[in-house]
Amino acid sequence: MESVSIREYSRLLAFLSLYLYDLNRDGIADIGSFSWYNDIVQFDSEGILPAIPENIKREVFGFAWEIVSGTLSNLERIDTQIREFLVNWEFNRLLPVDRAILRLGAYSLIYRHDIPCEVTIYECNELAMEFSEENSYRYINGILHNIKLRFRRNFLMDRIAPGGNSKKKLFKIKRTGKP
Repeated sequence: MESVSIREYSRLLAFLSLYLYDLNRDGIADIGSFSWYNDIVQFDSEGILPAIPENIKREVFGFAWEIVSGTLSNLERIDTQIREFLVNWEFNRLLPVDRAILRLGAYSLIYRHDIPCEVTIYECNELAMEFSEENSYRYINGILHNIKLRFRRNFLMDRIAPGGNSKKKLFKIKRTGKP
């Protein structure tokens, strides 16, 4: 990664934390301490994970924890929203990596109006392209787009034209590929 912002580091850390949580439901305190991250970076022979500079660790860990704790506090609602846009696919059959990315994105779109929708969706697509299967980003993008339309539509429409009524309809995303 080139120049990485505090929020980009934080989203990466939050994604990895949600992934670890999905694999091992207990130990959220250990996950939330982020002490595991430095261990993983040391063994990252491909250089995929950036080392977090010491001077910004506190901010990175703080924002990452906001995302992780917010996501886990609202997990049932977030998972329900994701399920609604899956077609011909079971939520439990999603790759844990994809579930983590979708949960991170859904939390940000539903609860974090201080983060622009486009940034959330772009960053989630980047995570999917880096860590998931080749075409996973496509259905992740579609699901997050639908969540954006459901939860941010009025916010966006009011900014364009107060009281605006858009004719756009939500669409279902088909998950294709290997089970």
